[in-house]
Amino acid sequence: MEDRLAELRSRIALLAAVDRSLGVFGADAHRYQLAQPLTRDELARLEHALGVALPDDVRAFLQHVGSSGAGPYYGLLRLGERPVHADEDESIDEDLDEDFADEDDAPHHVWDAVGDDDDEDDDEEDEDEDDDTFERTEDDVGRVSLDGTLALADQGCGMTSLLYVQGPHRGEVWADTSGRGHLVAESPSFLAWYESWIERALVEWAERAAPRIALEGPDAPEELEALSIVFDILARRTRPTADDLTTLGYLHLRERRYGDADAAFVAASTGTSTSDLSEAERTARLHRDRARVEYVRGNHLRAIDLANKGLHLGHIWYSTTEELRGVLEDALHAAGRVDDALAILDQRASEAYFDFNLHHRLANERLARGDVSGASAALERAAHMTNIAGPGATFEDRVARSFGPIIESLRAGGRLRDADTLQNRVELLLHAN
Repeated sequence: MEDRLAELRSRIALLAAVDRSLGVFGADAHRYQLAQPLTRDELARLEHALGVALPDDVRAFLQHVGSSGAGPYYGLLRLGERPVHADEDESIDEDLDEDFADEDDAPHHVWDAVGDDDDEDDDEEDEDEDDDTFERTEDDVGRVSLDGTLALADQGCGMTSLLYVQGPHRGEVWADTSGRGHLVAESPSFLAWYESWIERALVEWAERAAPRIALEGPDAPEELEALSIVFDILARRTRPTADDLTTLGYLHLRERRYGDADAAFVAASTGTSTSDLSEAERTARLHRDRARVEYVRGNHLRAIDLANKGLHLGHIWYSTTEELRGVLEDALHAAGRVDDALAILDQRASEAYFDFNLHHRLANERLARGDVSGASAALERAAHMTNIAGPGATFEDRVARSFGPIIESLRAGGRLRDADTLQNRVELLLHAN
């Protein structure tokens, strides 16, 4: 048990180090932060308030890892805490409360008791441990009573992960997928449920990060450690998805195992999990992946050819189109066709409606050529994109976000005349508006 808990702590820290953008589902809610573990006395007060003895693995986690925070979906709830969406459905609260103590000791009140060091007289508990409440009903297969459960995590969309603390399912984690007691088994134990989330989170991070790391290298040593763990996870899967195989391909590419990478990409494009994709989309993704392989190998003309073939297919996802343009731009630049690369960058920026990154890259490329007017035009175009700075941003806000970083960079680099030229353009734009 101690080794498992130590590994959980280590991998939560690893996720926090590599997923700095909080891109994994739910990470922006818990930010990989854990509340302090419970002391022995706090745990005893919690169990007393709940009226149950918690499963051993739950007790160990609460004492040695954390009492809430980082965890599956939107994070681990404090045991006894009601998920936010449950407030909208009183039927859930009634079911949850039936098998616990009186109203003051019901699940959504117990943390007042845990944090209270005063010895107050508790009301006499009304024990109701009828195991029949855990049986499926014959006319509603898939429905199990919520009695004797505690909410573990809010999955979103009215769904909740629940821990059984009494009855024949004690220690198991089930998912209430309807918000009204239609349950499906999630995991045989709490620790297995939590460990499964760690694996899913690492794989989800790697799906986005592996291509970048394969092409550009890691941003931090922790990324290589995380990729090594993900490789082991994916290698164990007997029925990998197309996303699994694509990620595996980039892990091979990172190690310059080109044949293995290509085999994984081909398998991803032909597997049954891609059956909902059009033939054009599957082919375009394979061209994208193979173009990246050729780019890494230094075969820039071949990479250009593959990227163009993918772009010419038509009726493909915008995200795939953008990824093909990205590798095409890189390959053109590496092949010495810098004007063509700049034209692709300009095209990409013209469709970047929600982020300044490509606009700033384009402006910097034009400034590197001494084209201050072209840089100004690129930044002005970005400022006119209504949603680029987020909902509610004014034109003044967008101008500042577009021009500001570039002007600051120019001043820091001693290019004061160019900075003044852009600043003058800012003042003209604001005056005209």
